[in-house]
Amino acid sequence: MTLETLISELHYTNDIEQAILRKIRNDKKLIDEIAETAYQGEDFNFALCKRMPLTRLAVVTYLLLRKYDDYKAKGISESIVFDTFRDVSLRAKLYYKKTGKVGISKGDVIWFRHIMNVAIFKIGSLQFQPFEMIYLDEETIGEPYMGFTKSV
Repeated sequence: MTLETLISELHYTNDIEQAILRKIRNDKKLIDEIAETAYQGEDFNFALCKRMPLTRLAVVTYLLLRKYDDYKAKGISESIVFDTFRDVSLRAKLYYKKTGKVGISKGDVIWFRHIMNVAIFKIGSLQFQPFEMIYLDEETIGEPYMGFTKSV
């Protein structure tokens, strides 16, 4: 997967697409360095949140190149991968509409941790986040939480 192919599949508007490509091409080494530690931090205080909005978007887009292979390794179809990744372009468009600037918010960066952890996927307009279900019964949590009475 190339950066150009990925960006094409994300369906950014032309202004957003050109700004991202320019940022990544002009600052490739810096973007690569930021990407290495982008999602390090505690309590959602990720290193990437401290960056400027365009840098945040460029780094997230750059990281999607790596995540593509991770999603494919889980057997997720290409159409679902790109539906999932297009959440980035959707939020970039909303940010542009709201601010008139190319980028994403800190809240967007925090939300995208699910994509970076390959822990969310989207089919159409529905997003799914698989996780282990915890049963709220006495055997699982050690106390009676949900009690049922017999019907007569």
